[in-house]
Amino acid sequence: MLKVKICRKVNEEHKNNCRQYAHTYHYSNTICLARAFYDLPNYHKIGIILHELGHLAGARGENEADIIVGQLFGITIDRIDSEWGDNLEAVWT
Repeated sequence: MLKVKICRKVNEEHKNNCRQYAHTYHYSNTICLARAFYDLPNYHKIGIILHELGHLAGARGENEADIIVGQLFGITIDRIDSEWGDNLEAVWT
């Protein structure tokens, strides 16, 4: 079962790197989120969650996570520079 939770560790990571809003493998089958994630526009939220699902599906690298999402769901994750971070995941709905 997949879980999503706010995580103290990713909150600290976000303070040190403004584009760090989520991570995986901290807890089994869990996407950990920073509180700041909830302030993002939906196109970033969707992109970040899908990207992290790519990691949970077995991706080791950042690009590989995006590619796996495309293969599994037919969704393209774009990377854009925005006020919320550079090279940040985005999906246009």
